[in-house]
Amino acid sequence: STPLYSSAASDVYKRQVGYSIKRDVTDGPLTFRGSLITDDVICAVQKTGCGYNLISNPFTSNISSKQLLQQNSSNLMMQAVWLWNQEEDNYEVYVAADDFIIAPTQGFLVKAKNNADITISKDIRCTDCSGTFQKTAKSEIHLKMTDGNKNRIAKIYYNQEATIGFDNGLDGRTYHGNANPLDIYTHLLENSSIGGLSTDAMKFQVQSLPNSEYKEMVIPVGITAGTGKQISINAEILSLIHISEPTRPRLIS
Repeated sequence: STPLYSSAASDVYKRQVGYSIKRDVTDGPLTFRGSLITDDVICAVQKTGCGYNLISNPFTSNISSKQLLQQNSSNLMMQAVWLWNQEEDNYEVYVAADDFIIAPTQGFLVKAKNNADITISKDIRCTDCSGTFQKTAKSEIHLKMTDGNKNRIAKIYYNQEATIGFDNGLDGRTYHGNANPLDIYTHLLENSSIGGLSTDAMKFQVQSLPNSEYKEMVIPVGITAGTGKQISINAEILSLIHISEPTRPRLIS
């Protein structure tokens, strides 16, 4: 979407739009005033450019990203949100299956399929959830890469509902709104179509695979780094609860 800029000491902001703020000074609070929002909020998104739109949680309570994505799936390229990760100095993707809990006023990116309106429903508010990543009992591997200054991550999930192709809500593409000089990613094992586009050359930060036939699944891993740049990669196995030792997954570069 078209970015909105303002250098005024005060301004009027749209309640459902996300904003990026740059300050000349780092101390002192930012004050926002407005009416409490208790009804559904309609947000216009555009598919121009790469299709990324910065929106935000307009409510004073947390909302479920999974419900937001599923309810608006017809107007989104994929059921995923991208949030800024300060440690990685990059956007990190969370798929619907992650059900990332979005905090009040928190901004995030969605990728539009159409020029359309999406609804942030009051019904996706949650009072019994925390504003942190909601972990579920699944097998997963995190591939972490660093050049000593910046960090990158790619995630592989093993899910009984996944296939070796694109699964909406289970696979998440690497943010590609601008060139990334340092990156780690995987390619899907089977070419699929997303919004009429082939996934063959697409880079995925999150890939979900079936919990079976592990020996047949060789996962292509790619990296982007500067010439002569020294990098290190670490595979962190968080849980392989359904995978036996002789059939551990294989990664290729």
